[in-house]
Amino acid sequence: FMHFGMLCLLAGMMGLLILALCYLHLEETLPHQGKLVDTSVTGLLSSSFKELTSPFELLRGSKFLQIRLIQMLLLQLGNGWESILDSFMISSLGWGPGDWDLVNVPISSFREFWGMVTSGLMVHWAKDPANSFWYVQANLGFGSAMLLIQNFAPFGAIFLLLPRCLLAFCPGDGGADAAFFSSQFPAQAQASANGLLTAVDNIVSGVARWLFARFLFDPSTRGWPATLPLLVRTVCTLLSNALCLYAWWKYGRPEQRRKES
Repeated sequence: FMHFGMLCLLAGMMGLLILALCYLHLEETLPHQGKLVDTSVTGLLSSSFKELTSPFELLRGSKFLQIRLIQMLLLQLGNGWESILDSFMISSLGWGPGDWDLVNVPISSFREFWGMVTSGLMVHWAKDPANSFWYVQANLGFGSAMLLIQNFAPFGAIFLLLPRCLLAFCPGDGGADAAFFSSQFPAQAQASANGLLTAVDNIVSGVARWLFARFLFDPSTRGWPATLPLLVRTVCTLLSNALCLYAWWKYGRPEQRRKES
């Protein structure tokens, strides 16, 4: 575990192996039965190019997927704040190294435990489109309110800890959001849609960490100037929440889903 470069190399090789297995076995990349396949070099290259670009064709033709990708991009940009949180607590609030983890880990652990305890009930409850639609709106509203409170973190750790404790009591959505996303695509296109989301998640999360660490966080600031990374996080996350709410209102309202059914 001390050889970070070796771990990255092994992770990259495992990723390539997973990609190869997906390419060979996913329904979207398998030739249709009974269809003649051109085995020439040109034919194989043309077929591979068509298969690899199919997710982008799906993106061009789906407004819902475009909205979801922009939402994911904004959400991950805002989540870049988490990468500087330990340094923020040390420089702005005078905490010692590791103190934040000692406080935050129990909160995070309780949130995971509470999510497991309530998961069965929430899955059953969220089967009703009206319930899942209501919960998503309430969850977005409550999360946005907690987000605004955290902007005052430079003036006291309570502004970070209290919202996190309250959010830890919120149960999960019972898979409602994932089911809603998958329901917008036919079965053979769901892997491509989820693959695009995963790609945006992975790429933007790394860029967000770099942006916050390089341009938005200054350990020497105190008071209102120290709120800059928090304000950027708030703007990105609120825009993401607004897009999520718009997508649910346009595509996920109970009457809309019953009409499509």
